[in-house]
Amino acid sequence: MTTRPPTRRRAARAPGLAALALALLLAACGDDGPETTTDAPEPTVTTPSPDDTEPSEDPEDALGPPIEVAVGFEGLTEAEGRELAESEGRPFRIARSDEEVFALTMDLVPNRVTVELDDGVITLAVLG
Repeated sequence: MTTRPPTRRRAARAPGLAALALALLLAACGDDGPETTTDAPEPTVTTPSPDDTEPSEDPEDALGPPIEVAVGFEGLTEAEGRELAESEGRPFRIARSDEEVFALTMDLVPNRVTVELDDGVITLAVLG
């Protein structure tokens, strides 16, 4: 197999390609040392003391919306609670049954009844 002698165009590109390859190689081998620091002072963080803060008048500021008890569900069995929720057109879900706690979504469904059960009896029923 015969090789052709390099043409002027190919010969002129070779040093440029070699320089590009060298630049990429050196860039990939950069220093992973510590970041450079500035002379700027660290920001000061102050935490107000309890005396410096005034409680908000709005309970939703700190805790979110207040919990609303679903009236008429406590003391019912799970089946009775489901039936009552269905008759009122409300979704029904169980948050806890005895020692078993269930994963719940954090979406707010204002008319949904969420209950906790002890020995099959509703001990807590809230809306939302």
